[in-house]
Amino acid sequence: MNKLGLYPFCDKWLEKGGSIWIFSDPHFDDPDLKLFRPNSPSSEQIVKFINSKCGKNDTLICLGDIVNVDWISKLKAGYKVLIKGNHDVGASKYERIKTTKKYIGYDKCPNCGNIVTYRGPGLNFFGEKEESAWCSSLTCLRQVKPIKSYEGEDYDNHLFDEVYPGCLIIRPDIMLSHEQAEFKYTFNIHGHDHSNDEIKSLMFKTYDSDLDSSKYIDAQISTIKENNLQHMNCCIEWLGYKLLNLKQLIQSGVLKDIPDIHREAIDKQSANPIHKK
Repeated sequence: MNKLGLYPFCDKWLEKGGSIWIFSDPHFDDPDLKLFRPNSPSSEQIVKFINSKCGKNDTLICLGDIVNVDWISKLKAGYKVLIKGNHDVGASKYERIKTTKKYIGYDKCPNCGNIVTYRGPGLNFFGEKEESAWCSSLTCLRQVKPIKSYEGEDYDNHLFDEVYPGCLIIRPDIMLSHEQAEFKYTFNIHGHDHSNDEIKSLMFKTYDSDLDSSKYIDAQISTIKENNLQHMNCCIEWLGYKLLNLKQLIQSGVLKDIPDIHREAIDKQSANPIHKK
């Protein structure tokens, strides 16, 4: 098991040794954004905020509602995961496409494009191809420095390496989703709810309503622990336009009171065995 206790299918999220960062609902270039986030930074600024934390060795998880997917290619994260939101239609639109040009097995003449033949056996003393070769075309028939012939091209759209249509349980006590999803055996990390009424009303009982947005993540986590809640809203404005570090959340103690579904089943069966003595 990996160091965060995640299921094995998540191992690739950690293989470069970086962190796992989470956010939701960027709504890049959404014309309706002013209706629910009137003072939002621009899409370009949000990308800068994300790139200031999440780099090439990190995994970035978005919990949905991308809108203009073109901005995803500008994010520097080495690995990207999407849980689709209600604004994200068609998985293929968000999937990463990466191709590499392939050497097709022969070199060609830079003058006429025909196949070349090498002097002697074609290899030098070091087992490498000779630098010069003879063009096989009768109309060219000259000694040349050949070029390799390739098919295809190097291409990468830098979109999401993994795309999921709905809820994703990544360890026994953590579930990722776009909309808030209640399941008593997991802590739900979600987005979608821009009002965040439940946590907001509790949070501002402890903190002033003009709390600096840079402190929203810590304030949310404290509120969740104090009130024994089982979910956290990662709409980017409720993270203060920052990113949630998954390790920070796990180590914060919010999972302490999540019931263990396996333990509960064992205890139930022990209390009510099929065959009583």
